[in-house]
Amino acid sequence: SQNPAERGSFLSTDERALVTSVPDTNCTAQEENAGVQRRAELALLGSQELTDTLRQLLISNALLLPAQKRTLDVLDEGDSALCVMATGRGKSLIFHIHAVRRALLAHTASLFVYPLRALVNDQAHHFESAFAALGVTAATLTGETAQDDRKKIFRSLAEGSVDVILTTPEFLSFHGAEFAESKRVSFVVIDEAHHVGQAAAEGRHAYAKMPLILQQLEHPQVLALTATAKSDTAKT
Repeated sequence: SQNPAERGSFLSTDERALVTSVPDTNCTAQEENAGVQRRAELALLGSQELTDTLRQLLISNALLLPAQKRTLDVLDEGDSALCVMATGRGKSLIFHIHAVRRALLAHTASLFVYPLRALVNDQAHHFESAFAALGVTAATLTGETAQDDRKKIFRSLAEGSVDVILTTPEFLSFHGAEFAESKRVSFVVIDEAHHVGQAAAEGRHAYAKMPLILQQLEHPQVLALTATAKSDTAKT
């Protein structure tokens, strides 16, 4: 039978993202240098000023929704959070901004955990250029990633040349030790987090292991996001 993580899905066109592949073969040396310079400039900003700069970059003059602003404030204080927002209301904007804040201000890495490989690939395919413009790098790690590429990406993570990794709960479950060895993962995003409460029913046992994985990663900050979450799922 087909692994649930291999089934296709689509992102809402209203949800914006910042993702690039590593290495980006389309990026010229001049563009790479410009990204490095831009990153250095942004790293000098305070957290709130950086947040507003990223907001303008992503949504221009539009204001953050109250739920987006509140969640970003909670994350900025160092706390973990559960964010319940309707599909298409901009959940991804929250964790993209915070991941960039962590990369630029704390020099640590983030993991984006998606329920489907198709979501991982869709993010990487459609938004690969935005992170490069800021000098922030990202990579994908799933069961489809070749062994040599896995080694390169894990090495880049440990060396600090990768800021964000997009993956699935299954891959994270099997390779938690390798992620932990980098000592750089400080922020974990669990997208479509209602799957955590439905792990047994759906046969997604990797979700049930998430508390152990987070312990293995030395208790990073966590943002769980979903459009629907019953009270028992929220407690989970």
